[in-house]
Amino acid sequence: VDERRDVRSTDEDGGGEDQSPSEWSIGSPLSDNQSFLQPDAAPAAAAPVIAFRERWADKQDRLRRLSPYGTLPGWRVVPVIVKSHDDLRQEQFAAQIIAQCHHIFVDAQLPLSLRPYAVLATSATSGLIEAVPDTVSLDSLKKNDPDYKSLLYDLYQFIYPSHGSYTCFKFLN
Repeated sequence: VDERRDVRSTDEDGGGEDQSPSEWSIGSPLSDNQSFLQPDAAPAAAAPVIAFRERWADKQDRLRRLSPYGTLPGWRVVPVIVKSHDDLRQEQFAAQIIAQCHHIFVDAQLPLSLRPYAVLATSATSGLIEAVPDTVSLDSLKKNDPDYKSLLYDLYQFIYPSHGSYTCFKFLN
């Protein structure tokens, strides 16, 4: 799902130039044929959002070459999230259920797929969660993409791409 949102506008002369809301400004008093949202004279180029700094496979290969233990059998790098002040015992149990369902689907040769991941509760208030490689956390999206709205917005736009705005959901406003 594309995390960038653009509202498209066509300029007055019919040139069809697309402009995002960040390139608009509120104009002075309006004449009859003007909109209160007018394009800036020289909009600044928006910096692209970089979601993946390095592919996980590339990072793993690079670390293997740099590690003195990279040639040992069984060497691997696992991405983890370290959590504190959080009880992960329920998450650990849920991860075990997901893994068991994955094995059931594979054994039954069902066309369903799950990606099991590990959770290790190291105490009642801390633990480790295996991160899924080549993904971006919602927290990272919120911090790094000024156009990010919400996961619900993305889901709605994916399911109903031709229905326009999602603001009919009053609880989202």
